[in-house]
Amino acid sequence: MILSASDLFSKSWGLYRQNFWLFTGYAAWLILPLAAFLVLSTAPKHWIISVTIVIASLGELFVAIWILAAVILTTAQLLENKIVDSAQTSKNAMQSIRNLLATSFLQFLITVGGFILFIIPGLIFSIWYGLSQTIAVLTGKRPVDALAHSKSLVQGRFFPVAWRMISVPLVVGLSYSIMVGGIISFTASAMGLDPVELVKGELPIWAEILETTGEIIIIPFILIYSTLLYQNLNANPMSINPEKMDSLENTKDVA
Repeated sequence: MILSASDLFSKSWGLYRQNFWLFTGYAAWLILPLAAFLVLSTAPKHWIISVTIVIASLGELFVAIWILAAVILTTAQLLENKIVDSAQTSKNAMQSIRNLLATSFLQFLITVGGFILFIIPGLIFSIWYGLSQTIAVLTGKRPVDALAHSKSLVQGRFFPVAWRMISVPLVVGLSYSIMVGGIISFTASAMGLDPVELVKGELPIWAEILETTGEIIIIPFILIYSTLLYQNLNANPMSINPEKMDSLENTKDVA
């Protein structure tokens, strides 16, 4: 029996709270690309600076993928009551980056293709293949196999899985956005700035730092939740109903 969304949230929060510094320690690496962008933003305009910004953007993507893999691996180890070796986990996360990038890219193409065809196929594909990144990290499966495994875990219980996959991350994400937006607006008003104009233009350094700090706190929880959801679904696969089983047996006998 798969856990309810509230149970998944509760277990995820308990694991996150107990290992808060471990998880945020991984996510804190987001500070490096932020620092690079802040330094480059003060540099004079030049083609070298533009190239450096592109390199920094690629570096940010690399760091984000590494954090995703490291948090997923750490979550799985904690759920299995294993001792977490941060150095080995970081190494394993680094080794999984190429496969994770390929899986994410293929998932992106399929999902976007679904949205281009029509909105509903895109929504279906996003649920079917929503666990593929977690699977790629934990099992090392190739992109196509990771996508197929994700789909197999969803089929037969699409709406229950969709609810669990969307509800908690959506509520947490909205809560985060409202909280951070409120803090930025309050701070801007206290500084005599127009919050609306502030949002329309380029965010000041203090606002970007605040946003990154919020991401460092919120991202690990979302990844813990998705990993726990995958583990729960994988441990409770859909069973074949008796009628289908009899049909398979009859087919086998005829053969």
